[in-house]
Amino acid sequence: MVMRPLGAGLGFIGAFRVGFHVFAATTALLLTLALAACGGGGPAPTCNPSGTQLRITVKETTHNFDKECLAAPMNQAFTIEFENHDPSLGGNHNIHIFDGGTLFVGDFARHGTSITYEVGPLHAGTFRFQCDNHAAAMNGTFIVK
Repeated sequence: MVMRPLGAGLGFIGAFRVGFHVFAATTALLLTLALAACGGGGPAPTCNPSGTQLRITVKETTHNFDKECLAAPMNQAFTIEFENHDPSLGGNHNIHIFDGGTLFVGDFARHGTSITYEVGPLHAGTFRFQCDNHAAAMNGTFIVK
């Protein structure tokens, strides 16, 4: 058996195509593994609604929310008081609630400011929330029940 490099004898274009497919498959595998690792493998944080006035803060210079879980009562409008204590130039943050589709997207609170979001009623479920500028680091569970 003669071993040849992948794509050998296919010419430049053939070798390029084989190389590209190997690259794409490897990239897809690595992304899948990375996303699985980000899930942490543990259960999602849980919390319970305690009224219709929610509050969340961005910690000073950390690009992190002070809560991993927010909760609201189902079928009732609610507010989210969002305090952005991040003074950095990249410290513009927002709240985006989604479940595969967008349920709510708030305006950005510039660094060092606050904003109160008025959110319409949501159906019961467990959703996700994030800052759209820093989704990998600033996210959590949003429970409606």
